[in-house]
Amino acid sequence: MVALLKNLLALGVSASIADRETFVNKLSGYIQQYQDDPIVANEWANNATDLLKQFTDNVRTQHNITEGIKDSNLAKDKTVEELTQAIKKLTEELQHLKGLK
Repeated sequence: MVALLKNLLALGVSASIADRETFVNKLSGYIQQYQDDPIVANEWANNATDLLKQFTDNVRTQHNITEGIKDSNLAKDKTVEELTQAIKKLTEELQHLKGLK
């Protein structure tokens, strides 16, 4: 049941981006099916709530990581390239010195 809800949520999010009205109609149809059985409807609602909470937590985590990376002092591509070239040069010099011994 949880796997089905995860798939439905993922599908729903994708569909909602493309066509909100269709998404709402499909979701309403699923909810209508569960109105006949209150126990199943309650289980479905609890699972949907848990999935939405997980989704929200994931979005927050991704946002925090993105903001953390933007604010960090990570090396830029040019700096990495310069360091790579310096390491190659040092390696060549060490190999040359090793050959002289």
